[in-house]
Amino acid sequence: EKSKNARLSAVCALEKIRQKLSAAIAEDVVDSRLREFKGSTVVDLLLDCLSSSDISVRKAVVRILGIIGDERAAGALLRGCGDDRLRSCCLQAFRIMGEIVSPFLESEFPSAYEAERRIIAYLCGEMDLKGCEHLLKQGIIDPAPSVRKEAVIACGKLGLGGMIPGITGILDESDEDVREGAGIALARLAEHGREGV
Repeated sequence: EKSKNARLSAVCALEKIRQKLSAAIAEDVVDSRLREFKGSTVVDLLLDCLSSSDISVRKAVVRILGIIGDERAAGALLRGCGDDRLRSCCLQAFRIMGEIVSPFLESEFPSAYEAERRIIAYLCGEMDLKGCEHLLKQGIIDPAPSVRKEAVIACGKLGLGGMIPGITGILDESDEDVREGAGIALARLAEHGREGV
């Protein structure tokens, strides 16, 4: 629909219907058809709906964008992770999007703002993105302490034993939060290989 209000109502109604269906029926009746919108102008119309002030509407839009799986939504989802109310919803949408996420994060990281770089490092750990080791190597030497902390914690979550030398170097940091992150990472890495740590 050209009318934004009509689109917002449709998105909310569709999301409520999905929640009442079993996972198998939702996949067959709703999700498989939503994925047909990938690459279409519908994605642009849905992205426009993210400007709504209603958080429940924005959550519904994020869920539907995740199901569609169009790469154009990835930037909006990354920005959505900066909102505490939307973060878990955006994280779930990224998980549904699957294999397109790692290349997107890799390409975004070098030019992203500090807050976005921090979120990208967080996503690597939370989503178990083992292919993001190069990104995390950049993260642990990032100029921003908040990014370094998230990057080392992600290395621990992913069990990246090859990053131990870089992480131990961070133990001498002046920033207490970064040192704490390095300690958390090494404790997690010790679960995978105590001798290496």
